[in-house]
Amino acid sequence: MAEEKYSRSQLEAAREYLRRRLEDESSMRGDVESVLSTYIPLLVTLLVRGTSQSDIEEVLDDLAADLIADCEALAVDDHDGNRDALLLFLHQDIGGKTIDDRIRERVRTLYDEVFTLVAVGLLLGLDPSSITGSILSGLRDPWHNPILEDFRDKVRKGEAVVPAGLDIDERHYGQGVPVSSLVALTDITVYGVSASWGYNDWLDHKDVATGYYVFRGSSYDCDECDSHVGYHPVSDESSLPLYHNHCKCYVVWV
Repeated sequence: MAEEKYSRSQLEAAREYLRRRLEDESSMRGDVESVLSTYIPLLVTLLVRGTSQSDIEEVLDDLAADLIADCEALAVDDHDGNRDALLLFLHQDIGGKTIDDRIRERVRTLYDEVFTLVAVGLLLGLDPSSITGSILSGLRDPWHNPILEDFRDKVRKGEAVVPAGLDIDERHYGQGVPVSSLVALTDITVYGVSASWGYNDWLDHKDVATGYYVFRGSSYDCDECDSHVGYHPVSDESSLPLYHNHCKCYVVWV
């Protein structure tokens, strides 16, 4: 099939669609940080008080539900005509897991971070407010939090002992998987939002377009993105973005 031309107005419309998508991605990042900053102080308080595990589980369920709800809202945004299809797309099973499963898994690893830092902080004689502040400020690198490093140093010097059942070693979840639960939850939800915007774009054009052009929305060097730039017939669904996490490629339909 021969390539078809696109107009300047089509190109500007596609760029505007990308800008709106990126705004929602940014909102999702802010929502993750906001939700965690609300729930982490509560978790610290519950742990310090020795609240039952069942009560803590309810809080973790609420945390995950809030993240899922925020992700759904931004994945759909004002695309109400495709709402049902977008929600099905967002919650589809990929590799044996849904986005809900992935969010709940990383909420559990977040709790592991909070639990370990609360335990260590109390062993160091810190007050709950100081522990909370340290956790919140160190979410991007939780296993090198100053509280934890201080305690490890004391253990090495023989000035402290690790209680039975407490693991102070850094966690790893597989090659390429973020150690930080904040980073992982952000990646999962932001990708869900951006992929849903891409799916909505396809739904709106799949029955009327004959093809599409892929453009780079970033100057970042990426062979994968570069390999898709150019014209594709509408039947070539495999070349539609996103190509990876944080992908900013966009499409002009013709």
